[in-house]
Amino acid sequence: MDQLKLLKRTIELAEIALDKGSVPIGAVIADKNGEIISEGFNEIKLSNDPTAHAEVICMRKANIKIVFKHNPDSTFLFTSLEPCFACAFFVTRTNIRHITWALDDPYKGGVKFLMDSEKMQTDFKTIELNSEPDAFLRDKSKELMKKYYTNKGDFQTASIFS
Repeated sequence: MDQLKLLKRTIELAEIALDKGSVPIGAVIADKNGEIISEGFNEIKLSNDPTAHAEVICMRKANIKIVFKHNPDSTFLFTSLEPCFACAFFVTRTNIRHITWALDDPYKGGVKFLMDSEKMQTDFKTIELNSEPDAFLRDKSKELMKKYYTNKGDFQTASIFS
């Protein structure tokens, strides 16, 4: 499986989200062979739906293929930014067993925070995490996030992504 190719696709989806005026986060879910099952980008600003995160969009599109938590065919989630608390929690309710993200979220990251929670450690012990495996894609994701917040006039949050 070409993980960097899949991670690169999340950046392309994040760019689409930014072009549409939404938060630049993209995600893909792939099977064990690296075939994309579903993909999506953050649609919160487009749909006025606070649950329309890129990862949730992917999980909705993947539907039955990832619903069964104990399905022996584990799946892989790739995202341009560390999943937030809600997305990370929802992942624990699926058969996603690997999460790779391009950029740690210094603003509102959730996976690493939930991993530190004693109550969530059991749920996360079966999920492999891979944070920032490629410097170029990390920097590209950071650039998109900074551009988004700068465009909104939120220079304080933009500075977090500098």
